[in-house]
Amino acid sequence: MSKLTEAILPQNFELVRDRIADILTIELAAQKVLQPTERALKKFELFTERSTPFDKSEDTIISVMFTSDDFENQDIQSVYGSVMYSIDCYSAAKSNENKNGSSVSRIKVGRILGIIRSILSAPAYYKLDFTENIIVHRSVKTIQMSDDDNNKDSFSVSMGRLSMLVKMAEDTEALTPQELNLYRTSVKIGDTDKGLLYEVIKP
Repeated sequence: MSKLTEAILPQNFELVRDRIADILTIELAAQKVLQPTERALKKFELFTERSTPFDKSEDTIISVMFTSDDFENQDIQSVYGSVMYSIDCYSAAKSNENKNGSSVSRIKVGRILGIIRSILSAPAYYKLDFTENIIVHRSVKTIQMSDDDNNKDSFSVSMGRLSMLVKMAEDTEALTPQELNLYRTSVKIGDTDKGLLYEVIKP
């Protein structure tokens, strides 16, 4: 007979991943308005835990992923975790006689990851918009670029990864509905064949 009588709800490391995606959806859309001539923000899609390979026809995608959780400071009442998240960005550009596709796609990826770093490092998001005290610390640790994938049809695909550390309480008490639904009137999550796609809800 089961000794647990209550449903096990999503863990805090899952909720924080989704909150990071919410924040980036809102803030990247805002930056697109503030910087209408910024080519890196012209066309992109944002997902969580996307596993479908990037296709060059997509232009640019961003994927927020949970990487690892190192549980520490555990006792009978509480546990804290040092959680790593990866935010991957892929972009494609075609070479022609006037431009080098590899340079264009790498510059775009670097620019987007730089904007994301600034968003997630902003003092306004120190607690990632959680009002309950689950976030102890958050910091962007690294941005790394991979080698380009240069295709025979003159397309170059560039990829970069931003790694973020979040230290948080991993107690099993459920967060309030207000906490969980904070962004649900602003961000729409669609279940697509490529993964969960985050989009701003237009007024």
